[in-house]
Amino acid sequence: MTKMIHQYVMGNVNGQRAKVGVLVGHKDSNDHVSIGWSRANASKGDKFESGRGIGLAVERSKATEIVPLPHSMAMDFERFRARCEKYFKSHAPYARLQEQS
Repeated sequence: MTKMIHQYVMGNVNGQRAKVGVLVGHKDSNDHVSIGWSRANASKGDKFESGRGIGLAVERSKATEIVPLPHSMAMDFERFRARCEKYFKSHAPYARLQEQS
């Protein structure tokens, strides 16, 4: 079984704090740590669904293409990367992400 952790990203939805995204970190059989993300576009009326979000984040962490990380998740991502380093006892989590320019 693969070790996996996740962290929900909170945001403002209709004036209230709510889950809007998720970051997922997991370690594969080759001891590589991958981080993926999923975020609902609340301003367009999307509702965040935990199960679907985690599934999408896991798929993005395994993707061969780089999927840009939304600017709104950058600070959460940096804290999560540090958490993954501690949890997986790894100094370099491998994330298939790039920040949007």
